Amino acid sequence: MPMRSSSLANNPLAITRELDGRYDVVLGVRDALPEIERLLSLIDEASTVYTIETIEEFTTVPSWFNTVIVKDINRGGTFVAKTNVDIDPNTGSVYTVNGGTVFAKSGGGFWVRQYSGAVNVKWFGAKGDGVTDDTVAIQRALNSSSMIFIPAGTYKINNELQINPNSKLYGSKNAILKRTGTTTQRAIKILGSNIEITGLSIVGSQETNVTTFYTNNTAIYNSNDGNDYSNIYIHEVEIYGFGDGGIGIFRPKDCLVENCYIHDVGRYGVFYYGGYNSHIKNNTIKNITVGSGGNAPFINAYGLSFTCDTNQAGFPRPEKCSATGNHIENIPNWEALDTHGGKDILFENNTVVDCMIGVFVGPASGTNNQPCDGVSVINNTFTTNTTLRRAAVIIAPTYDVGNIFGYGFIVSGNKIKGYGVNQATYEAGYTSLEGAIHVIGARGVVVDANQIYAFNNIGIYIRQFTQGCSVADNSIVDGSATNNIVYGMAFETPSDSMVTVSSNTIQRTSGVLNGVYVIGTPVGKVYGIRFYQDNSLINLTSDFEASSRERLHRKSGELLSTKAYAYIINNGTSAVLSSSVGIASVVRNSTGNVTVNLSDAAPFTTYSVFVTPRGGSARYATVSNNYVNSFNVFAWNNTGELVDLSFYVEVRY
Repeated sequence: MPMRSSSLANNPLAITRELDGRYDVVLGVRDALPEIERLLSLIDEASTVYTIETIEEFTTVPSWFNTVIVKDINRGGTFVAKTNVDIDPNTGSVYTVNGGTVFAKSGGGFWVRQYSGAVNVKWFGAKGDGVTDDTVAIQRALNSSSMIFIPAGTYKINNELQINPNSKLYGSKNAILKRTGTTTQRAIKILGSNIEITGLSIVGSQETNVTTFYTNNTAIYNSNDGNDYSNIYIHEVEIYGFGDGGIGIFRPKDCLVENCYIHDVGRYGVFYYGGYNSHIKNNTIKNITVGSGGNAPFINAYGLSFTCDTNQAGFPRPEKCSATGNHIENIPNWEALDTHGGKDILFENNTVVDCMIGVFVGPASGTNNQPCDGVSVINNTFTTNTTLRRAAVIIAPTYDVGNIFGYGFIVSGNKIKGYGVNQATYEAGYTSLEGAIHVIGARGVVVDANQIYAFNNIGIYIRQFTQGCSVADNSIVDGSATNNIVYGMAFETPSDSMVTVSSNTIQRTSGVLNGVYVIGTPVGKVYGIRFYQDNSLINLTSDFEASSRERLHRKSGELLSTKAYAYIINNGTSAVLSSSVGIASVVRNSTGNVTVNLSDAAPFTTYSVFVTPRGGSARYATVSNNYVNSFNVFAWNNTGELVDLSFYVEVRY
């Protein structure tokens, strides 16, 4: 039965007792009036507060009450009366009934919940019992406020939820959204920018036993509507059981996915389609085993990707994005880390376990044929014990090899174990070998300070049309104990490539390991592989395969098609020649600016210069001021600043 809440209102004798106790000696009526007025105000206030058990009893509240207390543990709270013309501060418009914070008042007007901070989805009728369909109740909460809280419980949703721009959705520990249905059902759609989602578990219908791929059966997504989606922040979210993916965002800008646990989904963990300055950080992504497309056993599946591979002409390439500190495990049929058509992409400090390919750097395909540029793969760990283990790192920035190139790639400081299996092992008709680090059709490549061990066929494989490439300071130890086709390094079509190889160690402590394999005979005495004598070949089965020694650029008589080459040390004060042929002197003019003077006095005006930066902060180099016997080399970092560093230079007809 409804009742008024004040003991003073329900027991008037209490007023008399208070007056008698306090004013047993009355000095004057005028002195007593202030206290009498205070007590009367208490009576007046008490007469306007009404208590009910549930929100369904709002219709029983007499019209003269201004405040109602609802005792229901889930939907209860304090409500005050508002008129039909009062303005809701959350919307800037008049109040409207929403079933959680605003209810109709008998006789006109509204009962408005008094609260601060987030709305609770249970205020709107969500049960969280795992049985009731809570979709409508949660969507009402999402539409009512910019801050929405989901307490512990399992909330069944039969349709997708839509979260508005400028909103935060967060859950407590053990708050679970369970999406029913299969095929194309999604859980949460992002409708705009400035959205945060955190603290939830989002579960698809297949739960931890994902056996079937369903297109677009995704936990969190947005529309490919041509707009940028800025400041999307998704963190501390667990996702599993979806037939397609975890989080897929088109055109993210200044977005971040971090500290999420995404597992047991069909095709991908996190996908950024296009995007700018958006990052994927410190997530765990594992058990993506179903995939879609490709030819078995190459089934497309990804841990995370930055891509413009949408087959949509003019779709923006991802730029200035990064994946750092992620753990990706058990993607047996394809790739842990991926970019298609990306520019200035960083993969750093990630751990990859038991994935067929560690990281793939490639072009966008179809109508959006965009190569990759400026991708760095730094200080990652790649290990695998699975049967399907191709390359840990593939740099293949273009499909039109030899005509279109990608520029500026760094593969440095990575630890690699167990990769480098010949692709022909898996795909009939494909005869190419494959390295644990595999580069083809790229310009301006640095492969340095990597540790490769217990690999299968090839440690580092530099293929055709790779120009301006430095392979230095790598350690390659022990190939397969059972495979006789095992090489520390391999180089393909030496006349098409421009590669310097120095200060590397190739060592065998057990099993079979050959040193260097050069595939193809130099054409027209154009020797593009610079294999310096400071490379260490230790205890190998053989140092060079067959005629590979003769195919390397190691003898002075083989320099007929090269004008000059050198390693130039720039210490920030002066430039010094090292291991030079055909270069008379070098001069450091200023930061990042070195003049190279050729020895040959005979004029020649048509020559090509190739420069490969060596370490430091430089990412690419340019050549200008070409004179008859000299030219200038400029070294730049990622922000367009000139920097001092050492570099290899080669001059060819």
